[in-house]
Amino acid sequence: MSKPIKSVLVLLGLALLFSRLLYDLYSGATDSLQPNLANDAITHAWPLLSYARASAEAGVLPLWNPYTSLGTPYFAEIGLGLFFPLAWLVLLMDVAPALLVIQMLTVAVGMAGMYCYVRHLSLEPIARLLCVALFAFALFTETFYPTMGYSFCMLPFVLWRGHRFIQSPDIGNCCYLALTVALCFLGGFPNYFIYTVLVVGVYCACLLAFLYRGIALQGIALRLGMVSVAAVLMLGLVAVQLAPAYELSSLTYRNIDSGTAYDANSLWENFSLLLLLGNFVQTDMAHVFGNSFLKLPAGISYLGGVLLFLPLAFTARQTRPGAIALAAAGVFLCLFLLSYQVPALALLQKLPFASAIRVNGRAAGYVQFVLVVLCCIGLSNLLQLARREPGERALRLRPPALLVVAAYGLCLLYAGYAANGSPAFLLGFASCATLVLVATSGRLNARVVLRCAALLVLLAVVDISYHRQHRFLVPALHPDDSGLVAPARAALGDNVDGYRVVFQEHGPVAAGTLANLGPKYRLPSIDAYIGLTTARWENYVRYMLGPEKFDELVARSPLQRFYGYFSRGLLKSVLKERGILELASLRYVVVGDNVRELQGALPRAYAVGHYVTTSSEEESLAAIRATRPVAGDTVVIEGERPGFPPRTREGRTGSVRIEQYSANEVVLSADLRDHAIVVLNDAYYPGWVATLDGAEVPIYRANSLFRAVAAPPGKHTLVFRYRPTSLYIGFGVTLASLVILVALLARKRADRVAR
Repeated sequence: MSKPIKSVLVLLGLALLFSRLLYDLYSGATDSLQPNLANDAITHAWPLLSYARASAEAGVLPLWNPYTSLGTPYFAEIGLGLFFPLAWLVLLMDVAPALLVIQMLTVAVGMAGMYCYVRHLSLEPIARLLCVALFAFALFTETFYPTMGYSFCMLPFVLWRGHRFIQSPDIGNCCYLALTVALCFLGGFPNYFIYTVLVVGVYCACLLAFLYRGIALQGIALRLGMVSVAAVLMLGLVAVQLAPAYELSSLTYRNIDSGTAYDANSLWENFSLLLLLGNFVQTDMAHVFGNSFLKLPAGISYLGGVLLFLPLAFTARQTRPGAIALAAAGVFLCLFLLSYQVPALALLQKLPFASAIRVNGRAAGYVQFVLVVLCCIGLSNLLQLARREPGERALRLRPPALLVVAAYGLCLLYAGYAANGSPAFLLGFASCATLVLVATSGRLNARVVLRCAALLVLLAVVDISYHRQHRFLVPALHPDDSGLVAPARAALGDNVDGYRVVFQEHGPVAAGTLANLGPKYRLPSIDAYIGLTTARWENYVRYMLGPEKFDELVARSPLQRFYGYFSRGLLKSVLKERGILELASLRYVVVGDNVRELQGALPRAYAVGHYVTTSSEEESLAAIRATRPVAGDTVVIEGERPGFPPRTREGRTGSVRIEQYSANEVVLSADLRDHAIVVLNDAYYPGWVATLDGAEVPIYRANSLFRAVAAPPGKHTLVFRYRPTSLYIGFGVTLASLVILVALLARKRADRVAR
């Protein structure tokens, strides 16, 4: 069979696979809201991306999100992947169907990257098809949440460009490597970015070791120098996301420097090697995040037999360097993840960014990626082994190698059958074992062996997506969740009188489902489920409720950390303590169709003449607790002292009204009887500037959390504008880096044409 025909057949197989995945996703999406556990596409991406779409329709670039918690910088929310090209689809169509299209395109990008990578490894066409099909399975299990898919789909591209760079360290390959790594970062899932860097770093280091004798020290120095150039270029390309995200992370507990300590009792932080085998051989259950009690039907048992090809990946000299490099990367990643649980491996926690990783079980997809490629390299070597010219004696595995393969196969058979005991697994294993025996026996020609392999691959391609029927799905075709909150939303009106609301979980509503309804319905909600919450907000709630009680309630919540999300227990406890959330303008508590109004809630904007000054956060919290009974009559100013002495505690010194409230600007009108502090109960955050009657004035930190300015008597117009310096600088650096990248690639192309 000629190479063009083989290529056409492979492309047809890929098209068949993609069509099957598309049909399966489309037919199952209508049930997406109910069978999902912690589906972040519904609780996180859908609401926050709805805010971006609504803002775009209004012709506004939303730099600030005023509807989440106390307000948060929108583009600093790295977990949305807003700068990844596929995410821009939400600007062109409704968010729910856009998420469906994004999920399919993410899989298509990953399949294309895998095909380019294994083609570069010179795998047999049938082995390429199987590799892409198996990766499509692994990728599809991660794309229920967009940013997980964005970052994961770039892994084969980064490996491909990394491999080419090690082989040929020119400026073109350097630029392409920087670009693919940058896109992986812009995908928005930091865990997967770190996993990618670890895997590709070890992979390239091993390849460099194989080339050591041929390139000597000069070649190594050249590659290391070019890697430094690629790293600088990559950082420049991602500056538009990195700068605002780093600014926000520096104000939180979850940042690169401190990260989050591993918690052995956490549901989400355990990593098990059995998880990897289970996801290959389990008949009807697939472990989620490494937790044995979180299981969903999968039905992929017939793929377990493909693991039989794994030892064959190291039998051919041509593919051996890549196979050893992949194996080393996979082993290193497993050891790195186990270092959170095994004291003997704790040294690996000294690596950069190690403390920033959470939910170790998510790395299962990365280790499975390594196993998939190794198995398909083994299949390719097997097919190469079966090839022979007419009259030529067939090549055979040497007895020691054959003995190793046989012993490995028996262990795999025992482990796989013990894991599920399914005839389907036995059938898949028997098919792969038969192919190994036929290819190594020399009794059948290569054409028959290729046909047997094609039949095996066809089985995987046709039925590869069966597991998706019960996996996480995007909410593309599911009706909106208006039935949960629409009546209460209508009762609240559009402005809620300048106060905040919270949607309290009730009945069968899943944890976190209502946390981000603020940006979805343009309501200032005090609740949030976002990646980074400022430490000041957590410190305030913890201090006012009591550290012991707060820590106990958060530990019992589904997320086991405070992301700005008030679980049922935490919200009930906080509401019992009057004044805690009322100080932050919480007035309306929505429970189903009912709306409960809290008395004593402060408006979003007000003015007082009496203030107390403090010099630190601890002093501010203590002062707030002392003045909480008379909240609204006094304000705690931290840091710089206003230019007038505090008045007697006489209550409000005038009226303040919100004239305009938009994504990036708040306009207040104030009518003051005396000098006063005008407080806006929105988050104090870098980038906000204030003008009083057109003249810029300083912004004070009020009540530890909010913004305030000093104003003289009379009628005034006070304007707060968000001008994020970090985002502007990051955008400039990214634009400059992109221009440099294009110029370097154009220069490289011109030199190639000139030759």
